[in-house]
Order: sequence, then structure tokens, then C-alpha cells
Amino acid sequence: EGKVVKKFNAEAPERVRGILSCSNPNCISNQDEPIESEFRLSNDAEHGYVCTYCERDIVNLAMSIRS
Repeated sequence: EGKVVKKFNAEAPERVRGILSCSNPNCISNQDEPIESEFRLSNDAEHGYVCTYCERDIVNLAMSIRS
């Protein structure tokens, strides 16, 4: 019947693996290495995620999603 049972605030995960692409073409995650891309949540409120390998910030999160 479309009743709201419970509401909650969603939070961003601390680490994201294999979903995003690093914008740095020289990053090891963009090379032919058998590793998965990995990003961690930034402490800075303006920057969402930072590449674990090269420390580059993701500027446009929507454009970084792997297809």
C-alpha cells in the first residue's frame, strides 16, 4: 500500500573497489597489472574519493564509474 516503514540516512562507504576508474593515465590501476582499482573516502569534505595508489582526487564521480 506504499506506506513508509522506516527512513534512514545513507552514508558513503569508506572504501570502493573495482567500481571507479582513476583519471590518472599513469596510475598502476590503469596499466595492464592484475590489480583492482581502489579508492578511499577523503577526509576533506570537498573531495569525495582518493585513489589508493596514486592519491589523485576524483573530480567527477559520475564520469569515473566503470562501464
